Amino acid sequence: IPNLSPQSLEVAFNMAQKYFAIAQNSKGEKELKIKLLEFARRYFTICAHFNFYPGYHEYFLGIIETELKDYSSAVNQFLEAKDRLTEQQVEDAELESGLDFYLGSSLINQGKHDAGVLYLKTLYHSEKTNESLKNYADMYFKALANDMYSVSFSSGLQYHENIHQLNNNDRKLMPLIKEEYGKVPGAYRNLGASAYYYSGMGEKWSSTFVLNGLNLTPIDREQNIRDYSSCGTYLLLQANDSKLTIPGITFSYNRSFYRPAKNATSKSYQTIIEMNPQINYLTTKGISTAKLQLVRTRDVYADYLSKAGISLNYVPLLRRKWLAPSLTLATASIQESKPYESSLSYSGTLTNHATLGRFGDLFLTLIATRNINDDSYMDYLEQNYELLWSMPISSLKGVILSFSVGQYFRDDQVSARIEDKTAEAKLSWSL
Repeated sequence: IPNLSPQSLEVAFNMAQKYFAIAQNSKGEKELKIKLLEFARRYFTICAHFNFYPGYHEYFLGIIETELKDYSSAVNQFLEAKDRLTEQQVEDAELESGLDFYLGSSLINQGKHDAGVLYLKTLYHSEKTNESLKNYADMYFKALANDMYSVSFSSGLQYHENIHQLNNNDRKLMPLIKEEYGKVPGAYRNLGASAYYYSGMGEKWSSTFVLNGLNLTPIDREQNIRDYSSCGTYLLLQANDSKLTIPGITFSYNRSFYRPAKNATSKSYQTIIEMNPQINYLTTKGISTAKLQLVRTRDVYADYLSKAGISLNYVPLLRRKWLAPSLTLATASIQESKPYESSLSYSGTLTNHATLGRFGDLFLTLIATRNINDDSYMDYLEQNYELLWSMPISSLKGVILSFSVGQYFRDDQVSARIEDKTAEAKLSWSL
């Protein structure tokens, strides 16, 4: 685009606003409205290229993206508009309120419920917000009061290069312990089911309840010692009367079963009860969750054990096609089973979500855990890497195909490294 004079850019900006206004007031065919919005977007894009009226063209481009239901692009435009207006020290209370409203509603439509609600709360409780936008925000809150529920089922195959999680020295001895373990590589049949219920956003509280079950059965029945199943529940309660935060608390219960020896019957292996007080709050270009972790565990190898710690999760709201990260840092004191002393644990989890359009979504997850203990065996470093691809099958409503590959490492000062490569293919169906 050749350099344009300020007068030409003024004309382009006015043309963009005209097309935008006509599209917004259009009561005709949907195709005509989309064409008008596309014309408006072209002129606003020219203004953006020459940085003409910074902040304003991003605001209008964001609204156009919401009309076209591209909520990820809309969120990026609104956040960019807020940055530009701050840099230029522009004071426009009506524009700031509009930005918060469209940003909050776009985040909700994008699936980031808590972040969107926090922006709408900020807008609703601000003295600068006009009554019209307050009413729109209130309409969103009422729409979120509807309850939701779903049921899903999944089935697939899961492969492990080291299905018994043996260290490298024990794997070399495999011919001697083959009678007990069978083969080192192995594959599972994977069956899962879950039920989800959301009570809706009430004036005081909202609740989310999840019930799930999982069964892993080795295909090679010589490896039936690896039979595993679990069932659990999860309850999240969130307070909605706080003005600028979303406090809440989660309760979870999980019980797992395993087969202690070949041809033995399955028995209860482990019970985990967890409670996590938490609070969600807005930070610069993102939403953070601070959480207190309180865990009580009972398994066949020990009496009741406990874990107490804190974690902080940060999700930036600015999203690109290939970049939508999430970072969690946590630390905890862990009571180990006898004869080991308590451990101090540090962990970090980094996840990135890449959008592939009609080819689905790609998730990369990296997890590192450092466990510090006076005992050499319990003083270890664990690393987990996973790449997951998922894609809805358009011809089958509610069906998602997914495939993942992963690698696990555990290193301590006593035994040789434990490592395992995994792969899984799965079909999920939601009602």
